[in-house]
Amino acid sequence: MNRIAVISMVKNEEDIVESFIRHSIKFADKIFICDHRSTDQTPKILDSLKSEGLNLEISTYHRDEKAQAEVTNKLIERAIEDRFDLILPLDADEFPILVNGNSEDLRQHLQHLDPNFSYRSALWEHRFVESEKDQNLFALNRPAIRSKIHQEVSHTNFKIIAGAKMLQQTGLKISLGNHD
Repeated sequence: MNRIAVISMVKNEEDIVESFIRHSIKFADKIFICDHRSTDQTPKILDSLKSEGLNLEISTYHRDEKAQAEVTNKLIERAIEDRFDLILPLDADEFPILVNGNSEDLRQHLQHLDPNFSYRSALWEHRFVESEKDQNLFALNRPAIRSKIHQEVSHTNFKIIAGAKMLQQTGLKISLGNHD
């Protein structure tokens, strides 16, 4: 069975980070999260969730400049060092589920993917939880606190599910954050 890691870089996400962690830990074995100089309660929330016993590895990035690709690749390296098979780079406001399923069903699906490959899902979509059912494999549910402008489905943001063996064999890196 695949060991599944979620990686994420956050900054000032106090309104969503706890929900993100609690949702993601249902399908991931561990979450590698890097805080980028948050000035709100994000670090305190992360520490509290870790002390609660959730499997989190928390790091910090202290420089001013944006370096999401650099940090994402370091988090990927950490997940590979810890022998994870699949790595999902996610933003803190992304809540993946299987359509007509839940996060436990997603876990079962991910455990059957081949870690010798990486997957780029064009069927990943951004939508409200209340939107109509469809036949897509993945849905990326954003919380209903977002503006109604975001109700339209967008298939331009591909998500990556990275197979650790493929990354090790090819040396590929993330170049722009968590999409494509």
